[in-house]
Amino acid sequence: MPEHEDRGVALVDPLLRKIHRRGWDDNLAQAFDRKYNPQLRRLAVLHMEKFGLILHWVNPEKPRGLTTRRLELFENTLSDLWERLLGGLVSQYLEGRDEGRIEQEFVAYVGGVIRHLLIANARALHIIGEETPAEIVRNICQSRRERTLRAKVAWAKFCLEHKVRAGFLFACSREQFEEAYANVHHVSDYFFERFVLSQCETLGGLRGDILSALLERLRDTPAEFSAALPYIGTVTPFPAEGLPDERYLAGIDEDLEGM
Repeated sequence: MPEHEDRGVALVDPLLRKIHRRGWDDNLAQAFDRKYNPQLRRLAVLHMEKFGLILHWVNPEKPRGLTTRRLELFENTLSDLWERLLGGLVSQYLEGRDEGRIEQEFVAYVGGVIRHLLIANARALHIIGEETPAEIVRNICQSRRERTLRAKVAWAKFCLEHKVRAGFLFACSREQFEEAYANVHHVSDYFFERFVLSQCETLGGLRGDILSALLERLRDTPAEFSAALPYIGTVTPFPAEGLPDERYLAGIDEDLEGM
């Protein structure tokens, strides 16, 4: 595809096209670093702030205000991001744009990658705890206030959305699959925002893989299945307005207080 053409909402940077065509070399890496590294470092700091991992703005070029583990988290995330970039992330992005599957601009797209890397690295450093899918789902049912509920649903989506989509399609019968596949994003939203809440009283009796058990119930209940297909979600994964829930807050360790 010529550099001036693009199916997305905005033209793609020709530099990204060159990287896709030629592969990385020293000149392209330096050009990419000059153009994008400041933005990506700012995004890492921004998401750390949104996740509650820092309490004040930090200069992304000189993050001296971070404690040792927060600084390690910041540096590990950027290092992992570069591994992803050098390993084909640019080509993955461009192919998605050209096929119409991705409409985001590049920096916004990479911002999503940074969010996931931050969570994975924060868990590896024991800055936040590791919750099982069952715990995440049960936490939705423990919400007493609407704002807390929405935050817990957002966190559940952030952690489990892809698992739920894949699990539901796997569970569907051959007759259900085509319709489910076309609307799986609606089904996922319905599962987190409506179906889990309707099953709270029975969660205590479930053992083993709770997600699979709930997805099978959704599949096998015609009224729920029909309601899920056109459902439009209202909760985005891990919203910007705050932390996902009180449990997440509790998982942030004591060195946050010294920042």
